[in-house]
Amino acid sequence: MVLTQKVNMGIQVSAALNALATSFVKDFYTPYIKTNASEAHYLFATRIFTVIFAFLLFIVAAVAAFQVLRNPGKTIIPMALGII
Repeated sequence: MVLTQKVNMGIQVSAALNALATSFVKDFYTPYIKTNASEAHYLFATRIFTVIFAFLLFIVAAVAAFQVLRNPGKTIIPMALGII
């Protein structure tokens, strides 16, 4: 049961990261950075941005977890809204 929940969570995170990277490539990378490239290039760029966004989200989660451990009175929502 626990393994199934972890697999489902991993699939959801993967889908969210892929959606974020795809949106970034379609909305910003394609029109402003590399306008005339092959589909293979855009697929590769999407994979690279997936890794970049995963790393950035990991850093944000680690900083948030550190803040909560340091000050148990803090909650995630005010940190996410910038009211630290």
